[in-house]
Amino acid sequence: MRFSLTLHILELFNLNFVKRIIPNLVLLVVAGVVLTPFLWLILAPSKTGDELKLLPPMSFGSFETYQNTISGLLSFQDGVIYQWLNNSLTYTLTAMAIGIASALLAGYALAVIPIRGKKLILITVLIYMIIPTTALVLPLYITLDLIGLTDSRLGIILCSAPFPFGVFLAYIFFTTVVPREILESARLDGLSEWGVFLRLALRMSRPLWSLLIFFSFIVLWNSYQLPLMLLNSPEFFPLPVGLGLGLSTGNALVGVLLIVPAIFVFIGSQRSLARGIFGGSVKG
Repeated sequence: MRFSLTLHILELFNLNFVKRIIPNLVLLVVAGVVLTPFLWLILAPSKTGDELKLLPPMSFGSFETYQNTISGLLSFQDGVIYQWLNNSLTYTLTAMAIGIASALLAGYALAVIPIRGKKLILITVLIYMIIPTTALVLPLYITLDLIGLTDSRLGIILCSAPFPFGVFLAYIFFTTVVPREILESARLDGLSEWGVFLRLALRMSRPLWSLLIFFSFIVLWNSYQLPLMLLNSPEFFPLPVGLGLGLSTGNALVGVLLIVPAIFVFIGSQRSLARGIFGGSVKG
């Protein structure tokens, strides 16, 4: 009796152990696959061109080569890398602010305010989401040329600001998560529609902000095709375009510069991202 009870306890222990260890092993393997390219980007600048071919991919070359690579990157065309980095930050942050503000306003209006043709507007937003960027370059270029904003920072910001995915996401959030009763009570208390949006809806949608910031930042920070087609002056190039047009020194380090900000944005908004993603999953 005691032997069978002990055996049963051991079986339960082994079963629970297996249930814990298998998911952890799977996550560990996935993490290794995801982090391996990033690790290679960090190690590659420490090796010369010949060493990249001869040495193992994950080996470290020398600190001297690393220092020479950094010096070559920073001195490329009299330090144009700083201008490209500043352009990327300017384009990303400005277009993100405009896009998120307009997405919140549009999503709230479509979800709460009775509007004629609401379905047609939502269908238009969905169609705009699936149109590839290359199909929009020509009409955007013609429009910018008509208003005199070709090859300018303002033109890139205005063309990059529209955020149709954010509009649709905000519409879903305000439809499923924000209680209509609270908004109606605020209107009965005398708040205008702007007051309801600013004082209630906007504060209740804080988990949505993290989703919009994260997705908008990723798209804008890595934007390549649109600036490439609309800009001619190298001093206006963002970092991805500058990298793509012939920067041969320190490409791996520039790749790290492109990835690191996105990682920090993800880490900073990780908890809010989880709340925002699952915010509308339970309604009651």
